[in-house]
Amino acid sequence: MRLAPSLLALSLLALPAAAQTAQTPPPAPPGTASAAAPAQGAGTAQRHRRLSLADRFEMANTTHDGRLTLDQAKASKVMRVVAKNFDVIDATHKGYVTEDDIRSWYKARRAARHNSAEASAKS
Repeated sequence: MRLAPSLLALSLLALPAAAQTAQTPPPAPPGTASAAAPAQGAGTAQRHRRLSLADRFEMANTTHDGRLTLDQAKASKVMRVVAKNFDVIDATHKGYVTEDDIRSWYKARRAARHNSAEASAKS
């Protein structure tokens, strides 16, 4: 019988410690930084996913009509290259470019660089 009060006292002393370890913080809501993740600008490099052309086009095309104007391209930070080369991309001078126009221009530019590299390697 003497052992029972001692065990009871020990279990009561250990209870607060067990309660502290059992508590876990609630999960952070989506879109917010968790406490375990370093804050942005905390000196650690964070990886960002590369935006696809479709994503960048959608961000820049504020009217969501599938037509990107020069003003929209200039206003967007993600379409700077398109804004600089708008006249070349808009070969038919419609006043706007589509995602397919931009894709075709990128493809032609890539092919021209590839052909140039091959030609310089042969000479």
